[in-house]
This record gives sequence, structure tokens and C-alpha cells, in this order.
Amino acid sequence: MERVRATALVVKNENVLLMHRFRDGEEYYVLPGGTQEDGESIEVAVLRELKEETTLDGGGIKELFDYTDDVCRNRIFLVGDARGGDIKIEESSPENKKQNKNNQYYPEWIPINEIIFLIIWPLQTREFLFKYFKL
Repeated sequence: MERVRATALVVKNENVLLMHRFRDGEEYYVLPGGTQEDGESIEVAVLRELKEETTLDGGGIKELFDYTDDVCRNRIFLVGDARGGDIKIEESSPENKKQNKNNQYYPEWIPINEIIFLIIWPLQTREFLFKYFKL
């Protein structure tokens, strides 16, 4: 089965939700998301990943971008109805279980006009966000 990464684009009050990553001495940002599991629809995958990485529930999704890089296929979905309280990694999530001093995940609301100053991976996602937000 082709490896597919399902990612969520969540926008609220002129902010975008990103995962602030610290991994093996590198600092960067990614959209919340992860690998689609066997037998799981891509729509279910994106909402599951959003919940695991931020504790937000979502709905009203629409696919915006689909590309393949040297690692996997990446599919970005706008989540029009994200709801919940404070954002944080879900305690039972795989990301929380993998956290250590060399591998950390922090969901953060970032002002849209500030993402141009961030290292966002993969590069194709960064370029998509700049076009989407007209930066």
C-alpha cells in the first residue's frame, strides 16, 4: 500500500494551527497529520490525526492539495469545523508516547502573517501555504 500522509489545515481568527517540532536538534513546523492506516479512509485519517495531535474534533473537510514527494503522498485538507478546548497532544496518542528530549511535538496557533518566518516542512507544504494565504 502506498504511504499516504493525511494533514489538516485549520484556520481560526487569522491564525493557522501548526505542530512545532523539535527533532534530533532540528526545529521546524508541520501541519497536524500523519499516516493513513490500513483500511482507513483518508477523511477519517485526517480527523483522527487532528484529534491525536491537538485534541480538537473536526468536520466539514475539503481536500485542497495533493502531491507526492520522495517520502510519501501528501494530502492536505481544510478542516472547516474544528472545535474543542485548549490544544495539546492527546495523552494516548502515538506522538505523546514517542516524546522525549530528542523528539517533541507542540501544537501552536501561529498568526498567518508570521508563517513566512518559519521553517515549515515539507517544502511543498510550505509553498502551498504561502500561495493559499497569498503571502
